[in-house]
Amino acid sequence: MTTQQLEKSWRAGKPDSIYLFYGEEEFLRSEMLQRAVDTFIPDASLRSFNYDQLFGNDFKINDVINHAKNYPVMAEMRVVICRDAEKLFKVRESEKSKRKDDDTFDLLYKYLEDPSRSTLLIFDMVKPGPKNQHPWKDLFAKTTPLEFPVLKESEAMEWITERASKSGRSLETKAATSLVTHLGTDLRTLASELEKLLAYTGDNENITAKDVEATVGVSPTYNIFELQKAIGSGNKGRAAEIAMRMLESDRSARYPMFAFLSKYLEQLAIAREMSAKRESDQSIAQAIGLFGGGAYFVKDYIAAARKYAPGKLDEALRALVRAEFDTRRVKIDDSLRVERLITEITP
Repeated sequence: MTTQQLEKSWRAGKPDSIYLFYGEEEFLRSEMLQRAVDTFIPDASLRSFNYDQLFGNDFKINDVINHAKNYPVMAEMRVVICRDAEKLFKVRESEKSKRKDDDTFDLLYKYLEDPSRSTLLIFDMVKPGPKNQHPWKDLFAKTTPLEFPVLKESEAMEWITERASKSGRSLETKAATSLVTHLGTDLRTLASELEKLLAYTGDNENITAKDVEATVGVSPTYNIFELQKAIGSGNKGRAAEIAMRMLESDRSARYPMFAFLSKYLEQLAIAREMSAKRESDQSIAQAIGLFGGGAYFVKDYIAAARKYAPGKLDEALRALVRAEFDTRRVKIDDSLRVERLITEITP
């Protein structure tokens, strides 16, 4: 079974009773676990009654099974998730070849034969035990196993492109290639950078390789979003360092840098005004152009806006306009101009 097939069966309301999630791609596993909760307990007010997340270090297998045997409350389904589940099934060397004579896993074996139809039980882990040894033999035979391996580069490119499409954007092939080349195949990192791209590109339908260069830069450390974060936190030294590294890497970096910083300061001004009126985070996100996944960052914008003293944001915008105007009439090294500007616009 693939994740696509699993999602399709869940959307159709036809889940199996017990799943075995395993593999080194933790980000995908975590997303599918959350999707199970969102799909089968859509009413968040009922989750405290119908959702249990347990950890193999803290519980025994009988505890997990007893949670799974409980009935749902004002809902059709319960969801029980056991993280680090491999730690539930450790067996002594002398007992690995066959089922144990004692009752350590007796309740598990009974439940595997007749699971609750009103509970979705998921065992989640990185690495299961040997499939030809108990209790793993029983688990693989009586549950629905799904592996989450680390993706190859081509698979990661396909994944990030599809993720962008689900957010209503088209990620160009060169842009996807650039992301994976710069960041590797870690999906959590790729997903985080995509959120930044969604915020950076605003309403633009297409995300290009140039957009990736502007947000990711030559490294995940020195790029426009890290510059924005440093400015928003009030760290002038860090902001100046990032800006200088960006200029060293690309002499033309000043042009998109100024444009992005101008937009950023305007967004902060709006966020500051709206948050002062106690408007909702969702309303602020929409007002400053953070849509889809980009709305996740709205709290960062609000926190940054509040660091500016009254009138300071207006001064910062004027300083940016002056710096841009000076580039047309005053011959001065870009690094000096940018370093001075960063000092002026950071709270």
